[in-house]
Amino acid sequence: MLLLRSLIFQIVFFLNMFTLMIVWLPGLMMRRQINQELGRTWGRTTLWLLDKICGAKIDWRGLENIPKGAVIVACKHQSIWETFVLPIRFPDFSYILKHELIWLPFFGWYLLAAEQIAIDRAKGGKLLPQLIAKSKKIFAQGRQLFIFPEGTRRPAGAPPQYKFGIA
Repeated sequence: MLLLRSLIFQIVFFLNMFTLMIVWLPGLMMRRQINQELGRTWGRTTLWLLDKICGAKIDWRGLENIPKGAVIVACKHQSIWETFVLPIRFPDFSYILKHELIWLPFFGWYLLAAEQIAIDRAKGGKLLPQLIAKSKKIFAQGRQLFIFPEGTRRPAGAPPQYKFGIA
């Protein structure tokens, strides 16, 4: 039964994502916040699907400890879950993400329209001045910056491999 529910969820997850991206196409020509709302809608509908299909619920704790305005949210990247859940709780966000994602049809277009920060990880330390400048701009606007300090997904329980950029 678990395998069947997981399979159904995967199918409906991707159908939901693709449907939202098609319906939201006019939003590509609108301001950043409109395209960020697509991310929040994707997150809310995915959590709803997780609840209804898989019986998985989210328990939000400690939200009162997160300051309003400009903050850095550094989290362990273990799955796609962080990418659709974080936007739900933050009003004006920007991810630091791998450059390859912007080349994905539809998905990449929305990342660009929502003013996310795409970086070429192969450039390593040469990116730091660019990241600092973009981060300062984001913070001056009172926005939240999402970063995955290890740079990519890591298995649960794996020892951390933090990159210098988080500092």
